[in-house]
Amino acid sequence: MITEAVSAGFYHSPGWHQDYPRIQILTIDELLHPELNKIPQRFPRVDVALLAINGLQIRFRGNRREVKNAQDAAELCRIIRPRYAVPIHYTFTGGPILDTLALKYAGTPQQLPQEFQQAVAQRAPETTVRILAPGEPLPVTLV
Repeated sequence: MITEAVSAGFYHSPGWHQDYPRIQILTIDELLHPELNKIPQRFPRVDVALLAINGLQIRFRGNRREVKNAQDAAELCRIIRPRYAVPIHYTFTGGPILDTLALKYAGTPQQLPQEFQQAVAQRAPETTVRILAPGEPLPVTLV
């Protein structure tokens, strides 16, 4: 698991001599496994979860899945209970040759975010899904 922010709390800016609230952001690229059930113990408050949803499979490895699909990412939302979930990597492509010969995806870039949003609504209704365009900011208010 890659953690891109430190635990929620406050950061003291030595330059401004002021405390600023921290936001907890988790990026979890790996597939579902039992260790992920421990995330709420380590990070009881997750503000934003960035979750890969393309379900990438490698054809020459027997279609072995390397990345979560939309359903697995929604299940992870049920486990970690983030305030916001942002799907990522669903527009990834290896290009026409790799996509034809080596890679396989769980759906199209149009289907995957919608499938994720519907699955989260069922499994983790307290989580707000934000489907962002490239470069679009995600305003997060502190609670």
